Amino acid sequence: MGVPDVTQLLDHKWVISAVSLVIGGLISNLIGVLRSRVRVLEYSVAHDRVAIAANDLIFGTVQVSWNGQDVTNLSFSRVLLTNGTGKDLADLSLKAYAGQGTTLLTQQPGIMGLSDVLPFTASYEAALKVSPGEGPTDAQRALYHRERRYTVPVFNRGQTIELRYLTMTGPNVGPSVWLDMQHVGLKLVHRELVPLVHGVPLKLALAIGLVSVGIIYALSSLFIQESWAAAGICLLAGLSAQLLGAAIFKAFRGVTRVVLR
Repeated sequence: MGVPDVTQLLDHKWVISAVSLVIGGLISNLIGVLRSRVRVLEYSVAHDRVAIAANDLIFGTVQVSWNGQDVTNLSFSRVLLTNGTGKDLADLSLKAYAGQGTTLLTQQPGIMGLSDVLPFTASYEAALKVSPGEGPTDAQRALYHRERRYTVPVFNRGQTIELRYLTMTGPNVGPSVWLDMQHVGLKLVHRELVPLVHGVPLKLALAIGLVSVGIIYALSSLFIQESWAAAGICLLAGLSAQLLGAAIFKAFRGVTRVVLR
């Protein structure tokens, strides 16, 4: 018994319909799985030195104080959390806490582009509540200098939460600030600050760009008869490999956000 010709099978509409139905079902299930996955929120932290205390017998002494208290190092810490999930979020509880050897002082929390300040959670505000005529207890001071808890009523796609702190550290200790969040279907990931090309990590953009240049070279060799034209196209692609890689990555990310919305 001979094997049926593929072209003969394709002539039957019911075969094409059945194959299309199976492929459509697989794609639909794949999209459903991807949509139900845990979405990742990435944040980054940057620290800038404000003042450093020093005691040098030759060049003199530098004293740094905060609120009348002598300190060793003061830094400006900036935390950025961007909603790159492609989905609008609401009613989030966000915790910012200091690493070992770091003390949180003054703050300015909010969403970039908006004038409102992020409020504390009800439980955190209650823990810091001070009775009239009294001062904060040692436990309240320790809590305030160790962590902050915020309520984020609305966090739309593409928005960025900006948390700015004045931080204090001891001698030979660098500041560290971290974020934490417990929310269904969400996960926080700390991203190290790296060089970017139009918002895309440089190494990633370069890798995608070089692969694209290789594909362009192969296609030019196959379909363009004029050697000078093929060489010109490859030259332009090679010179703009980083930009090309960044554009391809951003286009792919935009399409996936629309499909998985």
